[in-house]
Amino acid sequence: MIQLHIVIPRCLRYFPMVGAFGLLLGLCLLAASDAYSRPPTSVPTSKASLSAPIPPTSKTTLSKPIPPSDPKKHILQFKHGDWLPELPPESPISSPEPRPSSPSSRPDRRLPMPSVPVRPFSTQRDAQKDRWGRADRLRRRGWRRLDPAQESDERILQRYRVDLVTIGPGNWLFTYFGHNALRVRDRLLGQDMTYNFGTFSGNNPVKLLRDYLRNQMQYWLSVIPHNYLLRGYQYTDRTYQFRTLHLRAKEIRRLLHFLRHHSRPENRFYRYDHYRQNCSTKLRDALHYAMGPVFREDALALSPNTYRKHVMQRTTPNPVLMILMDFGMGPFADRPLRRWDDMFLPVYLESYVADPNWLVSRGRSLAAPSATLYQRKAAEAMRVEPVSLTYGLGGFWWLLGLLLWARPAFRRWLRVYLFVAASLGTALALMMFFTWMPEPPHNANLLMYHPLHWLAFLLLAKKRWEVPSTRRILGLYLIAHAWLGMLYLILKPILRLPIQMNTHHYVVAIALFGLAAFRFYYGPTPASSASPLSESKKI
Repeated sequence: MIQLHIVIPRCLRYFPMVGAFGLLLGLCLLAASDAYSRPPTSVPTSKASLSAPIPPTSKTTLSKPIPPSDPKKHILQFKHGDWLPELPPESPISSPEPRPSSPSSRPDRRLPMPSVPVRPFSTQRDAQKDRWGRADRLRRRGWRRLDPAQESDERILQRYRVDLVTIGPGNWLFTYFGHNALRVRDRLLGQDMTYNFGTFSGNNPVKLLRDYLRNQMQYWLSVIPHNYLLRGYQYTDRTYQFRTLHLRAKEIRRLLHFLRHHSRPENRFYRYDHYRQNCSTKLRDALHYAMGPVFREDALALSPNTYRKHVMQRTTPNPVLMILMDFGMGPFADRPLRRWDDMFLPVYLESYVADPNWLVSRGRSLAAPSATLYQRKAAEAMRVEPVSLTYGLGGFWWLLGLLLWARPAFRRWLRVYLFVAASLGTALALMMFFTWMPEPPHNANLLMYHPLHWLAFLLLAKKRWEVPSTRRILGLYLIAHAWLGMLYLILKPILRLPIQMNTHHYVVAIALFGLAAFRFYYGPTPASSASPLSESKKI
């Protein structure tokens, strides 16, 4: 019973402090409400000013396209932070409208921005002035000479040089798989630009993770000077090399048309897919568009690799991530691939264009020998296979449970394993049923690792551990999972279930569940309870 004569004086002791705090808070709220309710001094109060129309500020319109007869429609323009090169005659550029310097001078109807050449920023300012001055003089003489569609094959081969840039892996997840880009050098204008399809925004990590789980990440094509790209990857210590592509004039013309079409603001964004549509597959499709069906003939051969092999080889620097990704991948990662599918990795695209078989079909190699501009200084990580690592960790935990067989610490050993199994099962269930990622669906690991392990984890509390009925339920639960795992491994080849090459997780789960079930039925019991087997014999 509550003793009021003791509680009430203790509560009254803090009454002045609470009252002072409440009074201070009320004064602050009163001052804030007075400030917000007071009319601002800058708002006009005359009737004429109040009746004047407010200029539109929320809508942004674009000017009309430049007519085809305008000789300046092929001028390079800088928009949204990306380089927009000159486009073919059937794709004019719409110039953005200028933004007024002050709201008072803002007109009711926007005027188009004058079509003048916008000179981009460069670190070599003197050379930049000379190059762009030369480009302006060439435009005055005849702008058609700057259009690849109007030039002869000989001039195309003399003017342009296309390189395939391959960048090595880095130190975090998004850089484990490497990167690549196309480098286009224009000797007439003195430009050296790289077309990079692997640009994304990482300013909002929460949105980035949400889009990744929904398989809705937005990537885009950015066109930047080659020096900027090289310095960026030198700073992050990633190998930077390139191969010059020996393309014909017609192929160069079609490749430039592909790149300039996708560099337009309405075409540069695309939905990212790690295996089917990424920076490397975009370059593969660009070369296929430029060279035609010949580029794909040798790529239709079957490959000895799978998506699982590729991912496991690239995530070797992080063994924990490698095991988790191996656990979460379903049958999608083990289906047979072709060489065309392997080219989602930049290394395989480079090896394909450097294949010596091009000497037979084209009469010369498709790519020149590799030239390295920067070599990674960090040492390579030690290669570890996920199968051996999983068996090693599972065997260590099994031996530890065997050593704790007759000790009370066996309960903690089993509880730790059930906690890990329940956590993995919960994450796998969420990825399978609440995300749009291609790897988790139809993952058979959900039979052995599922959220129901949380109930067994709660039953293994110290007080419930000594109850005979709880131990009987836990014993049946563990032995049922051991038999379920063995039944799946037996029926998998008979029923022709989908191929899933991560059964080592199943084998480890069967061994641990079997050891725990055997301990429940034939091991020592707490002093305050008897084993389920002995009780059944007495009955």
